Amino acid sequence: MRRLLLSVVRGSGRRGNGSHRLRLRPCSLCGGEKERFERGKVCSSCRPWVGYAASLRRFGLTPGDYMALLDAQGGRCFICGTAPGAGRLRIDHDHGLPVGRGSVRGLLCNTCNYQRLPLFEEAEAMLLRALDYLRDPPAARVLDGQEGLDSPGMARWRAMQASG
Repeated sequence: MRRLLLSVVRGSGRRGNGSHRLRLRPCSLCGGEKERFERGKVCSSCRPWVGYAASLRRFGLTPGDYMALLDAQGGRCFICGTAPGAGRLRIDHDHGLPVGRGSVRGLLCNTCNYQRLPLFEEAEAMLLRALDYLRDPPAARVLDGQEGLDSPGMARWRAMQASG
């Protein structure tokens, strides 16, 4: 009440709490315009993305960019193919590049991003060996008798049996 009286006495006719100012700053996520009396830093269409805003800003992405990436991947994790549950897929990036739009590789689920991919330490040779292992496992050749009888391992085993 006292502020109102002081402002009337000064002749400004404005309240001292800043409510007379109209701040129409753009949305901090998409850069679009907000409604006239919309509070906060994001517009109403970006409000569901507030919890994920730090990740989007870190890589210079908008919610539209994220959705385009998700659509390009069929709405699933790129590696295992699982659909996102209650949360969103994580933004995977190349650690050898500076963080930004150019370092983004795709969207992965938590398991692939934090457990599966780090096991290979992003080493292409190890991933290729794992792929060869899955396509042509050595046990199939050895146990089916293709290589087992004449292999060096079989010769060592025979020598151990003969000496022991």
